[in-house]
Amino acid sequence: MLYLFDRNVPRRLALMLNHYHPDDEVSFLDEHFPQNSPDSVWLSEIASSWDPLPVLVSGDGRILKNQAERQILRGIPTHFFLFADGFCNLSWELQAVHGVKMWPRIREAVERTRAPTVFKIPGKKNKLETISPTNTL
Repeated sequence: MLYLFDRNVPRRLALMLNHYHPDDEVSFLDEHFPQNSPDSVWLSEIASSWDPLPVLVSGDGRILKNQAERQILRGIPTHFFLFADGFCNLSWELQAVHGVKMWPRIREAVERTRAPTVFKIPGKKNKLETISPTNTL
């Protein structure tokens, strides 16, 4: 499975999780798009030309609040995981601990959830929160 982490999640976390499970490929957004690419641009590119589609992992809650970006995401038949508010403000060490702790839960959600779904990765709890099917955003 391919997982794509956006710029609001540390690149180091993506690199670390890339070694977690041999069947997974974890990639960072800037490996595929220019660093200043707006969310709408890279989301549209993924929607139109990526095969297979990656599971998206983000730390940017604005994607779900921006009407245009939400509409693009609605049309991508893939899972979207959003780290809770405040994750980006944690120290690198706490981000790493939380990311590794939640990774098995993220992988399990991808494996067991057929319909593309938006999940929130909580800041302190160990259980993913289901927000909605991706196509109903």
